[in-house]
Amino acid sequence: MKNPILILDLGNVVFPIRFEKFDVWLNSCKGETVGEFEEQFHKIYVNYERGDFDTQVFMNRLRSELNLTFNDEKFREMWVSIWVEDTVGITEVVSDFKDKISCYVLSNTNALHIEHYLKTKPILSMFKKLYLSHELKSAKPESEIYKKVTIDLDCEPEQIIFFDDKSQNIESAKAYGWDAHVFENADQVRSIVEDRMN
Repeated sequence: MKNPILILDLGNVVFPIRFEKFDVWLNSCKGETVGEFEEQFHKIYVNYERGDFDTQVFMNRLRSELNLTFNDEKFREMWVSIWVEDTVGITEVVSDFKDKISCYVLSNTNALHIEHYLKTKPILSMFKKLYLSHELKSAKPESEIYKKVTIDLDCEPEQIIFFDDKSQNIESAKAYGWDAHVFENADQVRSIVEDRMN
């Protein structure tokens, strides 16, 4: 079999994400409650991550549709406050493998987050390419996103070893033929990849 290809999700794989601080701040921006707030926010957020509109439209829609009061600068500051330090051991794993096999990222993310991560997360420079939902105009767990990545890599689906923190993304990746695993820790990644390389 051809050499394996390693693909990692970003959030809660390469580095943990914590929305608590952002959520507290966002709630402080609320006016009169508008319908199912969390459901409406999620819908707008998902469309933003699929690249349906840019950051300015995202902020404008949150203000108008959810009756929120905030300025753009403060929103940007709080929106990028969700990440914490890199997952223990993951930098060493990627560093050890990157010269032996091709390593990539596949993430549901958005323009504002990735702009910040590229400035603050040195580990991202270790990956050959970042596959990002807002650029691909598709998001996990949609099968289309796995198809687009596989075609771009010009490989067989079974060559790809994929780690993600969400089971629904793993199931859809498996359905497309990827060797997909729910992420547990860096040692798990190392063990599975080494088994495939031997």
